[in-house]
Amino acid sequence: MITPDAWSWKRIGAYTANELQIEVYPGDRSPAGRIPIIWCHGFSLLAQPSASVQGGPWWPRLAYIAEVTGCPLIAADLGGNAWSNATARTLFGTLRTWIGANLGCRTDKFAVGGESMGSILAANMAWRTPAECVALWMRAHIPAMQTFHDVNLVPFPGLSLSMEAAFTNLAGLVAAYPTVDPAAAANRAILASLGPRTRVDYRSDDQFIAPELVEQYARDTGCIAVAGRGDHDGNLYTDQVAVAEWFRAMIDANG
Repeated sequence: MITPDAWSWKRIGAYTANELQIEVYPGDRSPAGRIPIIWCHGFSLLAQPSASVQGGPWWPRLAYIAEVTGCPLIAADLGGNAWSNATARTLFGTLRTWIGANLGCRTDKFAVGGESMGSILAANMAWRTPAECVALWMRAHIPAMQTFHDVNLVPFPGLSLSMEAAFTNLAGLVAAYPTVDPAAAANRAILASLGPRTRVDYRSDDQFIAPELVEQYARDTGCIAVAGRGDHDGNLYTDQVAVAEWFRAMIDANG
């Protein structure tokens, strides 16, 4: 069996379309007619000197998901450190259109994954089009944006100030919470409808995200929550074999 660490990743191209930097991990099958898996990157990954700037340091494991599911995984620069602002959400829609036109993927259904900052965008796009989302996976999920901002303002100000900048300033961020924060009651109610199609992987000693918030999110939404030991970067060691198999089961059941 091919394992994530042994898999020699494939990227059929790095594209530029409508100011989007796009990377495609196709697995070993044609993407035509398949449900795309869209990956939402974490904070500052675009600044890393990596061969796969959108996928970040986890690109071999993303490629493995494409291999197991038979569906292409597409990673893109969705606005940089955008924290699910209007720019990021618009670019997500632009990406879906591009995927359909250029890869021949289905446009009526999609699966989505995201880590840390990207988990917020993944959740946002899932709850805005719940009938089209067949699977939602979040690694190092931020289940409450306002809490995340306030708790990290002193120990990790760069994160909190980046959130404010993504919405112009603090007032803009606060005004946006009802429409972008997974903790907002209306948003969480829709996410609960996606609970059977949602998996969250988190860490017991995450220095940015309190595990009890993730556990409360799981209780509220009925999703699968898988705990692991380690800090925020420990999400690198998420069981990608299990995640890939979970994606395949969700796509087969809901596609």
